[in-house]
Amino acid sequence: MLWALPLLMTMSLMETKAQDTVLQSDALTLTLRSAPAVHVAGLTHRASGVNLAVDSAPVPLFSLSLGPEGPDAITLTSLEAKRSGVSVESVPEGRRATLTYGDFPVAGITVTVRVTVPAKGPLTTWSLSLHSDTPLEVRSVRFPQLAAPQAIGDSADDVLVVPTYPGALIRNPVAAWSANQSLSIRYPGEMSAQFVAFQDTSAGLYLASQDSGANLRRLTIQRQTTGFGLTQEYVASTGKVSNWETPYPCVVGVTQGTWHDTADLYKGWAVQQAWCSRTLDQRADIPDWWKAGPLVHVCEVRTYKDGVESGSYYPKLVEHVNTLRTKTDSPIVLMLAGWEHFRRWSAGDYFPIFDQEAARPVISQLRAEGVRPFVFLSGLFWTHLNEGNNGNTPPVPEEWKPSFVRDLKTGELQSFVLNESRPGGTWRRHSYQFCVSAPGTRTFLHQVVDRAHEEGIDVVQMDQTTSGGGAACGSPDHGHPVGPGVYQTRDFLSLLADMRAYGKSKSPDSVLFHEEPHEELIPVLDGFHVREYKERFWYRGTPGAVGIPLFDYLYHEYAIGYGGDSCPIATRKDPWNTRCHAVNLITGRTPGVSVWGSQSVVADCDPDPMTVIRQHTHLLQRGGEPFLMLGRMLHPLRLQVPEMTYQISVQGKDGWHREPFVEPSVLTSSWQAADGRIAHVFVNPTPEARALTVGLDTRNLPTWPAAEVQLYSSAEGEQFRQVAASSSLPFHLERQIAPLEVLCVVLKPVPAK
Repeated sequence: MLWALPLLMTMSLMETKAQDTVLQSDALTLTLRSAPAVHVAGLTHRASGVNLAVDSAPVPLFSLSLGPEGPDAITLTSLEAKRSGVSVESVPEGRRATLTYGDFPVAGITVTVRVTVPAKGPLTTWSLSLHSDTPLEVRSVRFPQLAAPQAIGDSADDVLVVPTYPGALIRNPVAAWSANQSLSIRYPGEMSAQFVAFQDTSAGLYLASQDSGANLRRLTIQRQTTGFGLTQEYVASTGKVSNWETPYPCVVGVTQGTWHDTADLYKGWAVQQAWCSRTLDQRADIPDWWKAGPLVHVCEVRTYKDGVESGSYYPKLVEHVNTLRTKTDSPIVLMLAGWEHFRRWSAGDYFPIFDQEAARPVISQLRAEGVRPFVFLSGLFWTHLNEGNNGNTPPVPEEWKPSFVRDLKTGELQSFVLNESRPGGTWRRHSYQFCVSAPGTRTFLHQVVDRAHEEGIDVVQMDQTTSGGGAACGSPDHGHPVGPGVYQTRDFLSLLADMRAYGKSKSPDSVLFHEEPHEELIPVLDGFHVREYKERFWYRGTPGAVGIPLFDYLYHEYAIGYGGDSCPIATRKDPWNTRCHAVNLITGRTPGVSVWGSQSVVADCDPDPMTVIRQHTHLLQRGGEPFLMLGRMLHPLRLQVPEMTYQISVQGKDGWHREPFVEPSVLTSSWQAADGRIAHVFVNPTPEARALTVGLDTRNLPTWPAAEVQLYSSAEGEQFRQVAASSSLPFHLERQIAPLEVLCVVLKPVPAK
């Protein structure tokens, strides 16, 4: 095989003709061009022949932000180097190219880039080191920077794969995005995993961080004149240093197939990290009651009239829960929305809880009946002003002020605002925030856990910390560097681990959840609050975006997700509501239903969503748990079924409106249990029967000679029954799937006859 041409080469801008260095694996060809400075001129997916790197206008391989912010800031790119060169050597992994850059507009700076191309495989590994004769602050390094074409063949099937919380695809991005539109995915922030891709089924460009150390980082995609720019950024924020190197490698590669195939590239690395050291099946620290997949229900304990608090719902709560339990046949985890002392989402000064005199006997009775009360903590905030409806001014004890985040510029306590104002009234919350590094923060959280347990509450969520980290802090007294830094993420992880361990020391049934998923948080939590069912919302609100269960596909066998705080029911019939509950089932999330302040809806709701919840529960209880709660998600089947058009509510710049959303009328997913069995699950959330014809196999796993086949139908007894003692694969399934029916077909390997 041809590895590198030429084998050893150095270049400079004194040359009149650009020269290329070409490195190959069996899957890709990487071309480095010498002028105007060494840059990526080509990245060809060999199987398809598609070049995924645009060279019509050379793109700098890196950009450096150095020195202090402000007028003395220094920004340099690789194309500004007057001297650059490439050398190539053999290494055990394959071939390594070393790129050197010098003679920048700022004297004394040199940069070295190393890229390793293996003998086999679609991925190359990149790192960078920087030297400055005069010590400089390194604020950020954007590396590598890549330029993909506008389209891969016909743009209609092009997608961007983005790890924004549960995950999203951006379809046909060249058509969906305007010029210079971009998406920046940050950690801490919305980044739940560390890769992006631009692909269709024939070829694609893959860019990933490989950070096992919870560093600050960013992945950015931008539509440019010639195509799409993909960039990985190290957010360094060092003091003055003479030498700096990337704290983790990046991977650039090629891909093809579906987004699942691309996710497999990432998962191959991810499952080797500390957050995947144990599967759910192996984690004795997570209680069995939670692994079984109870129904998570969100219900306000305050009542409202015209947005203004009018009373307590505790006197009716037991009857409310019993009604829900009768309709769903589910064990219930009850989120007590509005439980806080001062107002819903009023943080820090939580106790005594709202209407404590009525609440305590109700909570005690619910616990005795097997219901688990559950509360959200408003992150690390301490509210000092509740503005607008039901407003008040909670006190701020002096003992906590030394632990609060301080403004980076002024050094004063920083106030954070949550604004949920609506046309009907003002609602704003003004809060300080505990610093993740301050010793007092742990003391505060221990006190919260103590008081919650005194009230009979041992299910707690760290809410409103969706970034997976704390705020940057300007205090010199918390033991961290002033300003942004890795303490924001690493100390947050430590804080969660400590809080969880403290809760479990008081009760082994204690669990800790987090709002929205992050891979780094998996080992320090019992589960995540996940909104798989949401579309055209927040992290799926980018033009062209549609939801995919990306985090689910990567980590389902390692992390439990519950079905959100906003999976809806209503008195009116709305097919979208039914579909949302079907999505919870098909993505292996626990059942979830919320009413918030519309408590009466439970008694009078459209029965279709409740039917799906009940069938979800029964499938988990009668053999589905090893797959839908604890199993590994596999590549899904492709069904030939009609599409269903739903009308969904979307919030735009001019308010709420309805938009069509189209997806297959039958939803499906495939799973592998820890014992090796495979399940294929189907749900028809629509009001019409659908014809289902499909071959069932082992998906992206090695095939078997034969399999025993068992079938479960919610319309036919809700029990698994054998339909074939030994069948070759694929097993042919042909039947009608009734409205709201749930099917599960389990394959178990048997020796070939």
